[in-house]
Amino acid sequence: SSSSSSSSSSSSSQEIESIMNELKNTKPKEKKMKASIVGEDAKMGEKIEQEHVHKVYDAIADHFSNTRHSPWPKVEQFVTSLPSNTLMADIGCGNGRFMSLNPSIRVIGVDISIKLLEICQSRGLDVACGDIIHIPLQSNRFDVAISIAVIHHISTEERRLAALTELVRIVKVGGRCLVSAWALEQDRESRRIFESQDVFV
Repeated sequence: SSSSSSSSSSSSSQEIESIMNELKNTKPKEKKMKASIVGEDAKMGEKIEQEHVHKVYDAIADHFSNTRHSPWPKVEQFVTSLPSNTLMADIGCGNGRFMSLNPSIRVIGVDISIKLLEICQSRGLDVACGDIIHIPLQSNRFDVAISIAVIHHISTEERRLAALTELVRIVKVGGRCLVSAWALEQDRESRRIFESQDVFV
């Protein structure tokens, strides 16, 4: 039983190592090709996100990380319920707070913020730089993909659909995706008040 557990753990580490090596060997041109699903009209949306999301998160990374240590209960419940050796991708992983919830699964995180990725790496997490519009991971590779509090940072409907398409692409047939975003309906104690259903933040 212990030898079987050790063999399974070794196989898991090898798969993570294999994926990380693939990421290192992916050429920039190949990553750009994946972005073509959004089309030329999305350039303005991409520019808006670079200015108001990517740059902002790099600037506030330390403060953001220090105030984002408690996992959301529903997400925690989902991740901790996953069976051993599940291969999960956390897209928009931030400081990695959801990546270590279940020690029995294998997780790779992707985020656009270099500063947040550095925080993840300092915690020994396996991460790569990329955004949800063109995730730098192989198709049909993961059992589960999660994307928590990311979709509301995507500026157009076209790009949001492209993001969801990418999440489905990297998950195996029969796999699962968990996508969560801020809701219009907020508790009375909430600091966030949204005036309409579709808000870019």
